[in-house]
Amino acid sequence: MVHHVVNHNKFLDKSIHALSDATRRQVIGQLLRGSAPVKELARPFDMGLPAFLKHLYVLEQSGLIVTTKNGRARTCRIEMKRLSEIEAWLTKQRAM
Repeated sequence: MVHHVVNHNKFLDKSIHALSDATRRQVIGQLLRGSAPVKELARPFDMGLPAFLKHLYVLEQSGLIVTTKNGRARTCRIEMKRLSEIEAWLTKQRAM
């Protein structure tokens, strides 16, 4: 029997996709310690800034992070509400 999900959650889909990459999970880990400028977030990774910015874009589009621009500097912060929603979904799945 095949069940079709009629009311799937696009946020959850995007969030799980965003968290499926190790680089993006590390960025989330860094941001759990507090907001940080893009250059600081990119420092630990062996990739160019354009490639790193693509990872940030995926995280932003998923709603997991928010970036703000102050002058020439961009700062990122975690969106805790979104992480809580993922946690709630996982808790519900474990309870089944």
